[in-house]
Amino acid sequence: MKKYHSTKRDYLNFGECKNCEKYLRYVHIDDVGSALQSFQTASGVNDIYLASDADMKILKEVRKYVSFKMTMDSGFGRSVLENEDMEMVSVIEQALCAHGKAFLGTSYSTWTTTVWMLRSQSKENINQVVGFLDFL
Repeated sequence: MKKYHSTKRDYLNFGECKNCEKYLRYVHIDDVGSALQSFQTASGVNDIYLASDADMKILKEVRKYVSFKMTMDSGFGRSVLENEDMEMVSVIEQALCAHGKAFLGTSYSTWTTTVWMLRSQSKENINQVVGFLDFL
């Protein structure tokens, strides 16, 4: 869907329905940046790890609002991205998110649900799962 809109906006997919407006929300990059800033303030987290397959242009815009780290930001991470399939990368990113102080997920996402289930196994993380929409 990215090819059908300007580079300053993005669709957040809240479900697997590819042609269904019910599960899509059209947001501006500044909304995403503001949501991440609000999450950072509310959670008291200084360092944000972002697990995303977003286009590099979008990530560059989001970095104008908040500083974050991604798998591709380290030599080891780049090696993993080059040498592993995306399924393995996803599992590694879920493990990283499962062990963070707080987690911001996306509604209707099975990826988020997996991280939530992993986090629920740890008593210190059980209440530290919030939704992205809460900060938009």
